[in-house]
Amino acid sequence: MIKNIIFDMGEVLIHWTPEMILDRFHLESEDREIIKWKILKSYQWSLLDDGYYENLDDFLAEMLPKIPEHLRPVAVDVAKHWYKPTIAPVAGMAELLDELKKHGYKLYLLSNAGPNHRDYWHEVPGHGYFDGICVSAYEKLYKPSIAIFERILEKFSLVADECVFIDDLNTNCAGAFLAGLHPVVFRDCKHLRKELTALGIL
Repeated sequence: MIKNIIFDMGEVLIHWTPEMILDRFHLESEDREIIKWKILKSYQWSLLDDGYYENLDDFLAEMLPKIPEHLRPVAVDVAKHWYKPTIAPVAGMAELLDELKKHGYKLYLLSNAGPNHRDYWHEVPGHGYFDGICVSAYEKLYKPSIAIFERILEKFSLVADECVFIDDLNTNCAGAFLAGLHPVVFRDCKHLRKELTALGIL
């Protein structure tokens, strides 16, 4: 019997793409490419999610010397404030969270996210419905590793077979499957509702 529903964040609850973020900064094409590849699509950015850097200042101390001086203030703003002026929610998901909560399900977040997750989580629509969060940078574990699924189960005393896991990436859903959870690959809210209905949830 399903009792718990575990959600990814990026491209499930909120939209997050380098292109969407950089559109806000109105950079010339060459400058845009520098910020894109030296910040948002650098392998060091992935290490933020992995917990390698304790904070964004440590990340920026390594990356800023690699960026032209005139772009360094923009690089800091992109890295620290990518979610401003507003989070871009995925349509229908806040309403779905409300519905699931009213049906008595426990809701959890399992996200590959950096050490500034606490700075913006309160701005994610529906965040108040969650019973617990498990973030890669804090746990120093990273999806699709089975270990991070085992961590969230242990952290909140959950039973794998009683959990649905929702993520937009097949690889992360594969990790959930190997850990014994019921994975659902996210496409959009309408498709997710159909998948949850098939599982007897809605």
